Amino acid sequence: MRKTVFLLAAFFFLITVTAYSQPVNKFAKKGQWEIGGTIGFVSTTPVTNGNTDDSWSIFNFSPSVSYFVTDGFEIGGMIDFQSIKPSGGSSTTIYTLYAVPTYNINTDSYFYPYLQAQLGYNGYSNGESRSGIAWSLGGGVKANFVTNGLLKFGINYTQQTLNKSGDTERDGFNIFSVVLGAGVFF
Repeated sequence: MRKTVFLLAAFFFLITVTAYSQPVNKFAKKGQWEIGGTIGFVSTTPVTNGNTDDSWSIFNFSPSVSYFVTDGFEIGGMIDFQSIKPSGGSSTTIYTLYAVPTYNINTDSYFYPYLQAQLGYNGYSNGESRSGIAWSLGGGVKANFVTNGLLKFGINYTQQTLNKSGDTERDGFNIFSVVLGAGVFF
C-alpha cells in the first residue's frame, strides 16, 4: 500500500514539475494541427406528480481536427454523434458534420481563451429520415499544461434542425451545453 501511494505521489509530482517547466506561448501558431474532442453522458428520469416516467439517456461523442492558417486562427472539422435511448425503446443516433472556425487569444500564459462558430448539416434515420442545418456559437478556454496536450472548458449554444422532407416549420433542438474536452497539438 505504501509503495502504491509513493508511486502515485511521485507520478503527480513529475507531472506538476513537467507542466510548469514547459515554455509558455507555444500553442496556436501558424502551421500547427490540433486534434481533440469531447465526450458526454446524460441520464434523465422525469417525475410528474410524484410518479416516475420512463428514463432516457444521451451519449455524445465529438472528435475534431483543425489547422492553424495564421497565429491564433484555426479552421477545422468536427463530427458530432448523439445517441438517444429511451428506456425500453430503440436508440436514435443523430449525426452532425461541422465546419469549425475558431479564434484563440494569446494571453502569454498557459491559458488560451477561444471563440468558436460551427456550421454544418445534421440528420438521423429511425423509421423516418430527418435532416437540416445545424449551427453553434461558443467560447471558453483551452489550457496547455503538459507538453503538447490541451484541456478545454467552454459553453455552447447549438441549434439543430431535423425536418422531414417537405416540412415548412422547423423541428429540432435548441441546446445549451457546458463542454469539457481534451486534445493534442503538433
